[in-house]
Amino acid sequence: MNELTIKIVMLLLPGIIVTMLIDKFTEHKEWNNYKYSLFVISYGILSYLILQILSLLNQCAKVGYENFSLNNAKYLQVWDVSTSINLPYNEVIAASIVSFFLGLFFIYIDHKEYLARFLLKFNVSRKYGDYGVFPQLLKNNKDQYVDITIWDKDLFIRGVVNSFHEDKELFEIYLENADVYKISEGKAIKLYTAFSLSICEPYKNLIISTTQHPSEGE
Repeated sequence: MNELTIKIVMLLLPGIIVTMLIDKFTEHKEWNNYKYSLFVISYGILSYLILQILSLLNQCAKVGYENFSLNNAKYLQVWDVSTSINLPYNEVIAASIVSFFLGLFFIYIDHKEYLARFLLKFNVSRKYGDYGVFPQLLKNNKDQYVDITIWDKDLFIRGVVNSFHEDKELFEIYLENADVYKISEGKAIKLYTAFSLSICEPYKNLIISTTQHPSEGE
């Protein structure tokens, strides 16, 4: 890796930070290399843009609104392509700090589903997010009881949703206070109760439904 490559990677560090945070702490379909690179560049530019706005606001506060002019304002060195090889380390560090909080902001937006709810409310889109119906059902019933049938193992499980993870072929679910039943000849025979239970199965083997009341005395 030559010096130019190292400087380019460092210049993209803010975008890398945002992308890694979103990739690590949000549920989404797997990104290919093209999409990952596009996110790194886009979030990097956004981080520097926010830093530039903060810089302009700081300059405006120092000289006063009446004396401030965009023509006389100082701009980030990263916008100057001709001198970009001379890496402005202070700007990279500042933008990296901005990118960390930007990443947390996007994670919070994804967790609260503000954008998806807005688009659904105004009938702009019918898609809830970058995930399937299984995660959506569990998200809507977080900390509540759900019923899960695993057909290939003849198992029926009733438990409280704690968390889940979506993969290409497998769906993982973490349940608490789970009652596990064996389905035999149309009857459910209780096997055991687990305080914590992890399920990892292909989508085609699962049926998930809500339940109003947990099992009692079964």
